[in-house]
Amino acid sequence: MITAAAQIALRRRRERNGEAKPSISMWLFPYLSYAAIACMAAVLIAMAFTPGQQQDFNFKLHYTGRGGDCLFNRAASAATAYGCLGRLIPPA
Repeated sequence: MITAAAQIALRRRRERNGEAKPSISMWLFPYLSYAAIACMAAVLIAMAFTPGQQQDFNFKLHYTGRGGDCLFNRAASAATAYGCLGRLIPPA
């Protein structure tokens, strides 16, 4: 999802700045990117409500959130980041 959103944002910025078109451009831009984001969101929503997938969904949501907290917190020191990343790895 992040890749599709970044592709939309970067291409729009490129067009706004008047830069040359990419040598290989995506078909049906931006509609296909939005469709890809919608389909991935639908899969995540379906995982949240499917009994056999709820544990996987919760695991991914929990650990992705922890990683985001640590990796995107610019004020965190190196020791704090190391402590956060240590929590991402489940104990053996």
